[in-house]
Amino acid sequence: MTRLIVFALFCFSFCGVKAQEVDAVLALFDIKQVNNRVEVTVAIRGGASCNGVQLERKALNNEFEVIDSYPGTCGGTAFTEYYYLTDSQPIEGAWSTYRLHLGQVGLSEEVLFLFVPSDESKITVYPNPALAVLHVFVENTEYRSADFEVICSSGTPVLSGSFRAERHSIDLPTLRPGVYYLRLVFDNGELRFKRFIVN
Repeated sequence: MTRLIVFALFCFSFCGVKAQEVDAVLALFDIKQVNNRVEVTVAIRGGASCNGVQLERKALNNEFEVIDSYPGTCGGTAFTEYYYLTDSQPIEGAWSTYRLHLGQVGLSEEVLFLFVPSDESKITVYPNPALAVLHVFVENTEYRSADFEVICSSGTPVLSGSFRAERHSIDLPTLRPGVYYLRLVFDNGELRFKRFIVN
């Protein structure tokens, strides 16, 4: 199971309620990638309740759409209750924004998430975590020529270049510690992402 870190938290959406009311109900909003789907864990605090939970997603420049839902009353017992929602058709290789609609309570914070599809091009990045240099090894001969960008967790490109061999090294001397993505655009037009960490 590949676990991706939730990258950026955006502003609260209120819908007539205060953010404190959402915080009083929502104990956990966790997003992770499992194979080729996105799984969301939602926890409703003990003693709190809401009228249904909807998982909503939007790609950049689009409107939110309901991806999955749990109808009926959520929570209400003295114990924290967990609900599991799935985005079975995530948008590949693009930043998406997820949020929860907690019935009458309102909307959760928005979370930016990058879904990285399973890689069939047999690309390895190492060491991971990296310090000053990231090595790229491309086993499949169809994928040996590419332009690349290193993208930080907020979605901003911080380095770019190209390579034309099965092995390539990328210098990372100016990068701060954190999670990064290597975005590769191959000569055949295919796009791949590899996640790595800089210590």
